[in-house]
Amino acid sequence: MADTSFGSVGKEDTIYRDEAGFDDNFKLDIDFTKVEFKDTLNISKASSIFLVDYCGKPRVLEGGMCPSHNDGDPGYAYDRIRDLNRCRCEIRAYCNLKRYKICDSSTVPDFY
Repeated sequence: MADTSFGSVGKEDTIYRDEAGFDDNFKLDIDFTKVEFKDTLNISKASSIFLVDYCGKPRVLEGGMCPSHNDGDPGYAYDRIRDLNRCRCEIRAYCNLKRYKICDSSTVPDFY
């Protein structure tokens, strides 16, 4: 169990205890040899946003939302509901967007 003095607990004590992982059916296969960086749109402590061409089409690429960029895995909030890891939260949100077919309209971009 994680240290609760800072308001975090381990996964086993949260609503996510039975979550096995993220749905690989939503994973995109990207050939990074076909990515051409055009411009840096934004850089922050948490992530970087780039304008790229992929297979000759303009795309936006976000990088950096992973535990190595946020000082490790902070765990889960002491309320046992909130996940404090921004990477997991973002991946979970995109998986739900895909699961409920919101990305099918092209309003919300696909993700990898």
